[in-house]
Amino acid sequence: MEHDQGVKAAIVIACRDAAVREVLEQELRKRYGADYHIVVSDHPAELEIRVKEVLAAGTPVALVIGEVGAQDPDDIEVLAAIRAIDPTASRVAAVRWGEFEAARPLFDAVTVGKIDHWVVQPVQARDEGFHRAITGFLSEWDSRHGGGFEAVWVIGERWSARSQELRDTFSRNGIPIGFYDAAVPPPSAAGRCSASSAWCHRNCRSSSSASGRSGQRWSTRPTWRSPTHSGS
Repeated sequence: MEHDQGVKAAIVIACRDAAVREVLEQELRKRYGADYHIVVSDHPAELEIRVKEVLAAGTPVALVIGEVGAQDPDDIEVLAAIRAIDPTASRVAAVRWGEFEAARPLFDAVTVGKIDHWVVQPVQARDEGFHRAITGFLSEWDSRHGGGFEAVWVIGERWSARSQELRDTFSRNGIPIGFYDAAVPPPSAAGRCSASSAWCHRNCRSSSSASGRSGQRWSTRPTWRSPTHSGS
């Protein structure tokens, strides 16, 4: 599904803590306000309403960012529920630095597909670690919607640990990627693969997942190489 490049997408935030919410809004609005609508809610329970309002206005939703803490584990379920409203939006859990007890539930939620990503809340102005993560999430969303150049295609099971590892690794290193679910590839990806299936079999790197579960496979393909390239 491609989005109109002339339409600004939205970043929707839901956060109970006023101080944290203010920092999140300031950082996101300052860095991304020119290209994205920043929509803010003061309670995670209102997240569904805000997303529905944005979609009803004809605005695509790029990221849904919800505060998740050790004392509020149900907020993961709030983010998970967004998938039924907008399956294309990336759901991001924002956690406080130092809340290590919340780490395991977040890892589990990413593994089973309840959320797409997690990020540590900014702890200061110009928190570049936070912005590197957010920029990577936006780049991934943009690539999935036909929004830009893809240096590498990652094809695999959407929620497998290996697929997540590859997506995070490329994003952290500033490499623009396109991720395609091996189970239900979008038409654009299917067309690319069918046009050069023989090349892909020769050059795509594949591996079974470390967990040993059947059917979990992934591949990466550098898109700058021609399908007719005969080199190794």
